Amino acid sequence: MMPTPNIDCTINIGELMKKQIIRSKNYLMVILFSLVPLCIHSHESTDEKEYLVQFQSGQIDNALSQNLNILWRRDNVSFAKGKLNQKQANALRVLPGVVVEENSSLSLNAGSIKSLPSIANNADVLAYDELEPYWLRATAIEQLPHAVQNVPVCVIDSGLDAGHPDLPSSTSGYHSTYAGFWDKDAFSHGTHIAGIIAAQENGVGVKGALSESTANLHISKLIKTANGEGSIIWGSNLIEAIEVCASVGAKVINMSLSGEHYSRVMVEVIDRLSYDKGIIFVGAAGNHGSGAGKSSGDHDAKHYPASYHNVLSVGALNDKGSVADFSPINNKIDFVTPGTKIVSTANRYHFAIQSVELETAQGFTSIAYTQIDAGISEPPERVVVNESCKYTLAGNVLSDVLDAGDLTEETYLVLKNVERSCKEDGGEFVIINYLGSENFRLYGLPFYTEFPTVLVHTSPELFSTNSQIRLSYFNDSYVVGAGTSQAAAIMTGGIAKLWSQNTDWTRDEIVNALKQTSLDLGKVGKDSQYGYGLPNFAKAYDYLLTEQTQTCPQEWYSNKAYQKGQKVVYNGAVFVSNYWSKGELPHVNSTKWTSDGYCDSSTSSPQSVGNDAFHLMNLTGLEMEDAQYSCKGLTLGCGG
Repeated sequence: MMPTPNIDCTINIGELMKKQIIRSKNYLMVILFSLVPLCIHSHESTDEKEYLVQFQSGQIDNALSQNLNILWRRDNVSFAKGKLNQKQANALRVLPGVVVEENSSLSLNAGSIKSLPSIANNADVLAYDELEPYWLRATAIEQLPHAVQNVPVCVIDSGLDAGHPDLPSSTSGYHSTYAGFWDKDAFSHGTHIAGIIAAQENGVGVKGALSESTANLHISKLIKTANGEGSIIWGSNLIEAIEVCASVGAKVINMSLSGEHYSRVMVEVIDRLSYDKGIIFVGAAGNHGSGAGKSSGDHDAKHYPASYHNVLSVGALNDKGSVADFSPINNKIDFVTPGTKIVSTANRYHFAIQSVELETAQGFTSIAYTQIDAGISEPPERVVVNESCKYTLAGNVLSDVLDAGDLTEETYLVLKNVERSCKEDGGEFVIINYLGSENFRLYGLPFYTEFPTVLVHTSPELFSTNSQIRLSYFNDSYVVGAGTSQAAAIMTGGIAKLWSQNTDWTRDEIVNALKQTSLDLGKVGKDSQYGYGLPNFAKAYDYLLTEQTQTCPQEWYSNKAYQKGQKVVYNGAVFVSNYWSKGELPHVNSTKWTSDGYCDSSTSSPQSVGNDAFHLMNLTGLEMEDAQYSCKGLTLGCGG
């Protein structure tokens, strides 16, 4: 636990009213449109924040280096994280070659997950019959020969229900101090993604892209719980996970997560592993698009890591073959794959609270809540509120959470005592609330418990002693999902199966084949909605077998080293490298480059290509059920 911070209660009302602290679905969000009566930290230069620092040996003096924890070293370069104040961070920034940035957070692109409908064609069908998903046909993954060679795939996510009967038994993973055991999914997102990639062909359940027994998955777990302790995905942890994936030999890395913060340190890591180890990185483009934005032609913010140069950014198609409303539009989109009505595996041991309803004189009223517990204990369906099972967070506790992102040891022990007292009094459910306002909401609490516990966002007076609470929860082996997370997993699985046909093919050859053979959608060429289009993995396979050469050289990239004689395209012009260079902009007067004609296939024309993918969306069985996608507790932001 972090020590109790020094609090400065001087509040600049004008600034506070403008301030917005936004939470992606897994970390704290507060929108302050009006004054909230809380003490907050002073923002003087003495306040410390956690930073990522990349530097060379001998650049940082010993006194300052004591604040840093070295995460890894490579040759003469070290990568570290540590607490620094503003003055210390600024002192490092002026040093040549030193990279300093705040340790930012990201969110799993959980999207919306819906349980299978409880009618005749429900999840029980999958217990004795196997679904072949429509996206296997739409992307022509099913037309590829059986996987021939082993292509290791790393899934960086929320963990895995490792004993799921539909997943490969040979899966491995990485335990971490911040997220715990990889073979226990924090909710169900990681299990859903893994099933899309590698659910086995075994006569039951559902098939994944790598449905043969040759599937080789490695799991890196990034979060411990959905909304409690260990629910923040830090950039440093993602970098660590990427390095671990590379060290175990992964050739494809799936990252169904995102954030708006650009990290130069992460770019360096991804670029190095792309060029040195030939790894293909696949990222979910994000679920922040909108139908209204598409109608007006607005572009959406770029999310990372998907929008980094050496990550394939994957958007989503709906079941009609058009870009899904939630799929973002920006010039970093590379491909689109199906992203709605995706049936896949779920964590069998996670109990996700779906609704909390309070009995009133008028009947039952829905209560906005966030599930704090780890979801491994079955909650009651109906419970009486015991006095010992209620607790209201004080203002200073909220300050700790909002400002330091943690609870003091004292508060942590208080909450544990509430849990113990509730159990001793025969209670089955803990309710934590707080004194807020209409414009203030706390979306998580850094507290670990396995006892059913919710944080409620309503007046504590509503919860009088002996009030009746009605709960519903979800627990199943399969779910229907929607989001660019699912679309990215389809891309990852398809790439791995394609690459398994010949592991001598290079990263660049695989990616180029997919670009050249995808079904072009939207405007002619690469566009901001569909990228290069819907991949056709069978055509990419044929393209690779015929050893066709790339039509245009690759686009010049500032962080790539070029050898003498290599060709690049920059602004439609082709250049040949005269010497080894890195970061040298190609132009006609450069001594490092020689102009060599024109070739521009990277941008779209205003004309519509006229293709559509509707005829490829041949849904069957459970996929044909109407699905109103709503939060089913298998995402990070459920609870209202």
